[in-house]
Amino acid sequence: LQCHQTASERLNLALTVGTNDAAALLAEIREELDSAGKLPGKRLERLSSAQAMEMALDTIEARAARPGEIPGLTTGFALLDSFTYGLQPGHLWVIAGGPSDGKSTVMQNILEGAVGTGAKCAVYQLEMPIEEQALRFLSSDSGVNSGSLLTGTMTHEEQQALAASFKRLQK
Repeated sequence: LQCHQTASERLNLALTVGTNDAAALLAEIREELDSAGKLPGKRLERLSSAQAMEMALDTIEARAARPGEIPGLTTGFALLDSFTYGLQPGHLWVIAGGPSDGKSTVMQNILEGAVGTGAKCAVYQLEMPIEEQALRFLSSDSGVNSGSLLTGTMTHEEQQALAASFKRLQK
């Protein structure tokens, strides 16, 4: 970001004050921007507009082959899927809110929707122990009341449902 800001300032100065060698200035700025696009030992991907258009056309054709389907994984929320077209590769979703706003429940429901399609998912839980999150997943998937899980007072049917859910979620 700093490199882009500096490049913008240099270009504005050149436009305001003038420059003796615009081509050299642009070459210097391009080199600086290229260097900003490198991670240690790895250059960030850069495509020409022709390459980007080819990729876009491939995407359109692939989606046209499956009309009406969302291109990503379902979130489990039809309305959300209609706006986002599902969970897309390379996209990061951040679920934010105040305490007890339901962030964990929404995240859990989105993951359950994705897992229901057979997708492998990962949870990076920052607010609660992963064991507690796992208990919530088991409770939701099995239909066993979380209180029964926590107190160990499950019926035989609940134990069977929990065992089936455990095997399914473990995959």
